[in-house]
Amino acid sequence: MRWPFRKRVISNKEEARRFYNAKDYQKAEPFLDAMLIENPNNIWAMDVISRLYMNTERHDQALPHLNRLIELDGENTGLVKRLLHVAAVLGDFNVIEDNLLEVDWRQDDEALMKKISEAILSNPASVTLAERWATSSSVVFPKLLAAYLRKVHFPEDATVEDFSLISLPDTLNPTEYVLLIDLCEMYEEHDLKTEYQLDHLDLLKLSVSEKRRFVKELIRKGRNDQSINVVQSILET
Repeated sequence: MRWPFRKRVISNKEEARRFYNAKDYQKAEPFLDAMLIENPNNIWAMDVISRLYMNTERHDQALPHLNRLIELDGENTGLVKRLLHVAAVLGDFNVIEDNLLEVDWRQDDEALMKKISEAILSNPASVTLAERWATSSSVVFPKLLAAYLRKVHFPEDATVEDFSLISLPDTLNPTEYVLLIDLCEMYEEHDLKTEYQLDHLDLLKLSVSEKRRFVKELIRKGRNDQSINVVQSILET
């Protein structure tokens, strides 16, 4: 005798989660779309589909979902950082400007801060934005960036004191260190550069994988002597 068990209906959310976690984004997307047709304010579906769009290099499609998520959950700093990442990839200066000061930045936000700086570098309006960022944040990177951008866009107004008087933390991350050395070279402050190298290069607290990335960055910047020092520290690990 066959028992008439009813087959369990699998929900769109279950299927979306299953395929997304398996990184099968093509199969996950229709289920997320169906969830958003049913409820356009479904926070879970918007969150996941925004990640899916980012993972499939469709950052422009992620943007409206992230904006809506922030409207619904404005206290979520992680969402604002994700929005800034998308804006940096798209080179959307206005979105960066509107959201940059909404984040309580930390030194370990290094990758995102670097990406933002690269996105705004060519825009003269970035000087004022970076100065506002530097004023509102306790992290040293925006302060160094403001000095760097001022030198790039308004060299006649820039002075070495713009960066030499900045109070530096005991330990810099690699992006801060490279930017600091860039400033020394822009101002031809060779003694100051040597001082900073002695004070900070050996104090960079990096994992082996981070050191490898740092070596590539130093080589890209033409700092082969410093890259050799970092390589030696990897071999000693």
